[in-house]
Amino acid sequence: MKKLLLLMPALLAPIPLAVSCFREETQEEKDEKLAKKYEKEYVDKQKYVFDDFEQFKMKDEYFEEQLKKDEYLWAKPDRNIKKYWLTGLFYGDFDKWYNDFQHKFNIFKKVMNKYASKEIIEYKNPNINADPIHLYYVKEVKFDFSRGIPSQSYYIQLFNGGFERIVRLFNIPNLNLNLSVKSPIWDLFNSFNIKTYYSKINITAMYEYVYSDTIEKMRDIFSVPKPYYKNEHFMTYPAGEEQYQGKGDWKPKVTFESFRGLEKSYSNNKFLNLRYKKSFDYGPSDIDREYLENYGNYNPLKFVSYRFEIIEYDPDKPDAEPSKVDKFVLSKHGI
Repeated sequence: MKKLLLLMPALLAPIPLAVSCFREETQEEKDEKLAKKYEKEYVDKQKYVFDDFEQFKMKDEYFEEQLKKDEYLWAKPDRNIKKYWLTGLFYGDFDKWYNDFQHKFNIFKKVMNKYASKEIIEYKNPNINADPIHLYYVKEVKFDFSRGIPSQSYYIQLFNGGFERIVRLFNIPNLNLNLSVKSPIWDLFNSFNIKTYYSKINITAMYEYVYSDTIEKMRDIFSVPKPYYKNEHFMTYPAGEEQYQGKGDWKPKVTFESFRGLEKSYSNNKFLNLRYKKSFDYGPSDIDREYLENYGNYNPLKFVSYRFEIIEYDPDKPDAEPSKVDKFVLSKHGI
């Protein structure tokens, strides 16, 4: 018993535990690890289409319906159209998604530049005195604000911070954007300097307050056509197969459509003048051939031209067919 009592302190002493020194990775180490992953996934497998992102999912919590409508906008104020504001939750989630996408995409570009520079697409229109534009294949990036509502049946009111985020989306290659918006702050595009290609741009809006400098900027923004996928990409990326077999609606399209039934002073779609020297109203003789030559698709064998459709409605006939439509292919030869 005496020996047991003498041993008690030793038995009760705490057993030393092996403490592992855990050190959190630095951002630089995380980036190096991601770069190595991209080297294996994209370069080693010869799969050069960036797709390491989840599509941004539109949640109902992002939209706050406004019961007070902007009746002054409409020739007949009884139009059944829903009005929304975007919530703070949207802005927080959007910023997080956008920053994550750009961070990963920038690492992808660095890996491509280092190990697969021959797979980077280069576009240059010799009619413009500018350096070649380097492009990268990217899986289509979808931003659909409609949530299944027809484009003429809702609109979102965006203030400066809101529309600034829409402008930011135009930094993303292969963007598919579907948006109905009340009064876009078109001037925010005027300082936009990124050049890339797009998949589908469908904006239903008011186009009355579009000025000549913004029209000139839009010419510049859509001056880079969408690259075809190369033969070797068809097996690794479904969109390539669609292009190769001519399936689906894969050709890039830009639609600028006015709302139906706008009050007369808001009903003009100024983007109708996009391909004209002075005005759409002057007819085909006023088409700006230099615009089509300098900003249109210079190489239709390797790039796909944008299909434009610009639409305006008669304010007195909101339910009739469009009163003005300009449809064209953005290339010198219309292909």
